[in-house]
Amino acid sequence: MSFIEKFLSIREQMWAKKPREIEEALDKSKGHTDSWASSFFPTLYAWEETVASRNAFLTIRQTLLHSEADLGTLKALTKNLLDLYGSYLAMTNLRDTTRLFRGAAEEVPRIRTKAELQELLEELIRYSGRLHYWIEPIMPWEKIIEAFEAATG
Repeated sequence: MSFIEKFLSIREQMWAKKPREIEEALDKSKGHTDSWASSFFPTLYAWEETVASRNAFLTIRQTLLHSEADLGTLKALTKNLLDLYGSYLAMTNLRDTTRLFRGAAEEVPRIRTKAELQELLEELIRYSGRLHYWIEPIMPWEKIIEAFEAATG
């Protein structure tokens, strides 16, 4: 099974079923907490990084589709972003996603065509978007807004 096929399989599973790492995100017994023994900041950072990584991969895809940028440059950008977001997601306790992004980063040097890079980018975009879909409802936005309004008068 190729990396893309594996990636696709993982993403298809998470379409209908919440990923284990999201189920565990609020489980303090698994050590998914910050220095205040709260799961709030790791979850907030996961929310932010899924948005940021998806937007970064969308930008590279747009550049790939609508410019004459060379494959080597686009691969370098993709690998650097995968390494960056892999390290950020590791801090959010999204262990499965961290492994997947690191695996994708290892796959990038083997890419030989723009079509192969586009295929990987499409999976990264869909995966990050779907992961965000599962994280979004965890965030207590109403309470955060109320606390902010109370603190800022």
